[in-house]
Amino acid sequence: LSESSVRRLGDQVPMIDTLLESTLQGRDKPRLIVVNFFATWCGPCLTELPHLQQLADKYADRNDILFVVVGREETQETLDAFVAKNSYRIPFVADPAGTHYSNFANKIIPRTYLLDRDRKIRFEIAGFDRTALEQLQKTIDALAADSNMQP
Repeated sequence: LSESSVRRLGDQVPMIDTLLESTLQGRDKPRLIVVNFFATWCGPCLTELPHLQQLADKYADRNDILFVVVGREETQETLDAFVAKNSYRIPFVADPAGTHYSNFANKIIPRTYLLDRDRKIRFEIAGFDRTALEQLQKTIDALAADSNMQP
């Protein structure tokens, strides 16, 4: 995992706000952001997405927690068609040149990160791992309940 990672737990990734500009419009700055990098051609990514959507649905009523899926080397048109076909409700953002992905890693997708209010990586998953997704939920719950994380 470490040889495929550019960023590590505890690293700050403030450049993520640039990627999320369209998703953040009209929202308060979220305290927690779950960023998932995927591609429409990636089998493990396609297996993981329904689980990620299920997790996102648990927090759908919370404006302070944002889930976003980033299409590595995908166009927005391709992603919009993919979302419509599969009825996903998580926002999907294109990363056509893979620039944002390369700020995090150089291989392995799906790849999921939990970022806190300061845009520090608090949790990371490389590949599809259902147990790790359960741990992600526990980490979100713990951080969301932490009064020090309050805005």
